[in-house]
Amino acid sequence: MKKTYLLLSLIIVLLFYLIACKKNNNNTSDNISTAIVPSTCDSSALINDPLSVFWIQRVIAGDDCPLYRGASLTTCIYQGRLVVYLQNFASSLGICTTTLYSCKGEVLLRGLYADYADSQNQYSNKKTFWTK
Repeated sequence: MKKTYLLLSLIIVLLFYLIACKKNNNNTSDNISTAIVPSTCDSSALINDPLSVFWIQRVIAGDDCPLYRGASLTTCIYQGRLVVYLQNFASSLGICTTTLYSCKGEVLLRGLYADYADSQNQYSNKKTFWTK
């Protein structure tokens, strides 16, 4: 029963997020700065100086998951949106090995779901900006 509520909550949050997104008609797959991003996302800071973004600093500080040597943060495009992909393979916590964040810092995918999307080449324009 708990899993059903959790899944339903996740679906509602994702639907709300998708509805709130504003598309940029000048999108090209070769240029990350023209990606489709939510209007409330500071995409320019995430592209030009991601380490200055507050929620990125909190992730690096380990507020979401403890980060281990080899952990990395990468900006990329996922389903037409600018996102941040965390890889933390030294973690023994399955949900902390990989996480996909929206440009606002919301968790979109965790663990095996984020791994699967990566294995299916659903992330494009990858640019690693931090490694521990």
